Amino acid sequence: MEGASHGGTSPDYLEKGEKEEVKQELRKSRRLYNDGKYYTRKKVKGVKDRKTSWRRRVVEEHSIPDDVPLNPDTLSKYTKCSPSALRK
Repeated sequence: MEGASHGGTSPDYLEKGEKEEVKQELRKSRRLYNDGKYYTRKKVKGVKDRKTSWRRRVVEEHSIPDDVPLNPDTLSKYTKCSPSALRK
């Protein structure tokens, strides 16, 4: 699969050095996966975290501010469910 074109492997907004770092980490991850090993890629400073679709739905449905962490204790306050029920 080496040399296969996968489209954009790194975001356009990254600087050149960060793009190379992302590509190297991705290559290493793929190579090790083929050997049956799992590799966690290192964080790159310029890569932005994405909010999950689940988080977006919950925030919209229950009118939760964006800066509030979504854990069972804070969710129970907004959803009126017990934290133990949310952990299930």
